[in-house]
Amino acid sequence: MQTHHIVKRGNRYHYVCRIPADLLHHFPSPTIYKNLRTSEAKSARLLASAEEYRIQQLFLQLRSGMLNEDLEKHLIVY
Repeated sequence: MQTHHIVKRGNRYHYVCRIPADLLHHFPSPTIYKNLRTSEAKSARLLASAEEYRIQQLFLQLRSGMLNEDLEKHLIVY
C-alpha cells in the first residue's frame, strides 16, 4: 500500500495529514504531524498506512457524531 503522507525530516520519517475543513474546529492545528520514529522507508510506509487508517477512522467518527466530548478530547492529542 502506498501513502502520500510521508515526509522525511533529517534522517527520520514523519506522517503528515491536513485536517478536512469540516473538522478543523475539533483540532488545535490544521495539520497533523506524527514522528514515525524510523529512518527506513519500508517501515515508514507500513507505519504511515496504520496511522492513515487510524486517522480516517477518527474523521469518520467525528463526522458521525458518535463520540462524546470527553472521548473526543482523549482521541485528539495532536
